Amino acid sequence: MRPAFDFPAVVDSSLIAAFRSCPQKAMREFFQHWKPRDPYFYPGHVFDEPIGDYVADSGEALTPSGFAPGIQGFQNPHPSAAWQWTVADVLTAILDAGLVLERYVELPYSNGCRFVPTMTPLPGNRFGAPPGEVNIPMMFGAVARRP
Repeated sequence: MRPAFDFPAVVDSSLIAAFRSCPQKAMREFFQHWKPRDPYFYPGHVFDEPIGDYVADSGEALTPSGFAPGIQGFQNPHPSAAWQWTVADVLTAILDAGLVLERYVELPYSNGCRFVPTMTPLPGNRFGAPPGEVNIPMMFGAVARRP
């Protein structure tokens, strides 16, 4: 099974730009208090625990029209389905599709989403590693084109 990009967009007839951030489900499950919980290489594993209220956890960063606290202590009873893809899985899928990889970047922050409560708020509605913790890539971007 190949990973799909979250937001692919055809820019013109020859260029395809794709950007994928680390999904909040994988980040929340991978980190418990900024410590790895599951292995990075976890082929075929389905994460099926319920997704929490990541919008409320992120505060104003994900609510540009105004933040309202909503239900306090919300517990989602419904399971989710998420898979963990390695960066190599995603880049290999791009190359296997016959595309030419033009650019790849890793970013040390998440846009608007606070995966764990201890993440550091940054300018521009971003969140970085908690104080004193190792900084890791939290999002990546790729640009590929048709040959």
